[in-house]
Amino acid sequence: MRPEPKLGCAPVFVLLIVLSIWYGVSYFENIKPHNDHIKNETKKILDNAREESINSLDTLDLRTFLVNTESARKDSACLAKEMHNWMKQQGENPRFCDYKYVYDSVGTKNGQTVFRLSKHMWRVNIDKAMKDQEFAKTFSKYCETIKQLEIARRKQNQK
Repeated sequence: MRPEPKLGCAPVFVLLIVLSIWYGVSYFENIKPHNDHIKNETKKILDNAREESINSLDTLDLRTFLVNTESARKDSACLAKEMHNWMKQQGENPRFCDYKYVYDSVGTKNGQTVFRLSKHMWRVNIDKAMKDQEFAKTFSKYCETIKQLEIARRKQNQK
């Protein structure tokens, strides 16, 4: 009687290769665009907070403020991460965002361009999101740290 041939590690390696290709394809088709959109939306919210904070300082006397710049930099980085995490968890929640339909042209029929719905894009509505305590707390703290950094920057420019 002959012993059965051993397959070895080859089937396991083939399976791993197939799974990694499948994951790579699904990542670039589904996950990456979603993550990129979350990053863009987070950036827009943080830019909005930055602009709001900087504009609010125009009427204040900056000489009365003491600022720990190093602490404010660290806090702003941590709060930006917190905001990004909130966006990952809650960003598409209809309670906090507005949807916009995005249409792609798919060709022409009888001289007219034909469009089809490609996806629902969402934008966080800051007024709606402020109803969430976690968002409101993070947004407010981020605004305060940006104010501190802007005060420090303006004080440096005055010297």
